[in-house]
Amino acid sequence: MSVNYLVQSSSFYIAFGLSSDTKPTGSTSTVFIETDTGRVYGYASGNWTQSTHSFTSSMAGGVTSSGGGTTNFLRADGSWSAPPGGAPSAHASTHITGGSDTLANFAATSTGLVPLSGTSTGNYLQGNGTWTVPASGSDPWTYLQVSAQHYGTSNTAFADIPGLIFTPGTNSTYEVEWHLMLKTSTAATTPRIGVRWPTGTSSAGWINQGQTNSTQLFTWGNQISTMQVPAAGLFATTTAPWGTIGGALVRALGGAASSFALQHASETAGTFVTTMIGSYLKYRTF
Repeated sequence: MSVNYLVQSSSFYIAFGLSSDTKPTGSTSTVFIETDTGRVYGYASGNWTQSTHSFTSSMAGGVTSSGGGTTNFLRADGSWSAPPGGAPSAHASTHITGGSDTLANFAATSTGLVPLSGTSTGNYLQGNGTWTVPASGSDPWTYLQVSAQHYGTSNTAFADIPGLIFTPGTNSTYEVEWHLMLKTSTAATTPRIGVRWPTGTSSAGWINQGQTNSTQLFTWGNQISTMQVPAAGLFATTTAPWGTIGGALVRALGGAASSFALQHASETAGTFVTTMIGSYLKYRTF
């Protein structure tokens, strides 16, 4: 034992030594300091008790007794008190298994859990909380086509192609496109395509008609001008069709408009030309 006395009197002394040393029998005015740990002990009622100060906002230290219980928590000022709002709520002990749980699923107006998805890779979560296969998107285009039989003529006057006609609605804007397959009975004679504009509209469009692999006929037009492929063609063959494409914008004004139609004529009277099955026109509003 290597206990030394720093201050000693008949009723009070300060002793110091190692933590392994046996502390001397003291009185209520005795202090013992462990030199290897820095701990300070006081002697009271026949027992040695470690002495320390409570922590503060600027100094480390001990913690005061809590008083027990489960509702009070230690605050930064060193006191024990219940947090604002009461004690924390206990977390639910179960989660969704088999579709039942104490925690609610999410909804349109509240957060929550996601329900079981199943094993399908084609289902997606909807805003109402159900898993389902998304509906396929609808095609905004309306298709018209030459379908029952080829349409042919040997006249030079333009006439509507049956099936490739529609009437615009009131106060609507239409995007129109077409793709036609044309044949001629004489290679030196071109099938001529034109547009009949609906009345009561502001309209403009174009036609691009192939002649050979490298040549084409092109024309522009609007509702106050004729839009017809010129009579200057020379189809390269009579055994296979050549393509014609075109498009238009049609803005129907306040009154109901007449119909929009693709038309067909022969470059030379008496020479038969044909718009073939599969040729189509499509339109949509926007």
